[in-house]
Amino acid sequence: MTQFIERRDKQSRKSPIAIPLQMAGSLSALIFLIGFTLEVLVINNLYLSQHILVVVLMIALAMWAIIEVYAIRRSSIVAPLRLLKIAMWLQLLLC
Repeated sequence: MTQFIERRDKQSRKSPIAIPLQMAGSLSALIFLIGFTLEVLVINNLYLSQHILVVVLMIALAMWAIIEVYAIRRSSIVAPLRLLKIAMWLQLLLC
C-alpha cells in the first residue's frame, strides 16, 4: 500500500509543462491523420461539400496547438521552444 501512495505522489509532481506539451503533440498527430484522410477523400472524390469543413477543422486544431505551446511560456519552467513554435506555425500554414 505504501508503494502505491509513493507512486501516486511521484505522478502528481509532474512538470507543469507536461500536459500542454502532450496536448500539442496529440493535436499535431490528429492534424496529420486528418490531413491524410482529406487527401484520400480528394483522390476518391468523396464528400466534396465537406472538404472545406475538414480544412477549417485542421486550422482550428493547429491554432489550438499553437496556443498550448504559448501557454508553456507562462509557466515558471524555462524550456527551449523556438523550434517547436516554428513547427507549429509551419503546420498551420500548410493546412
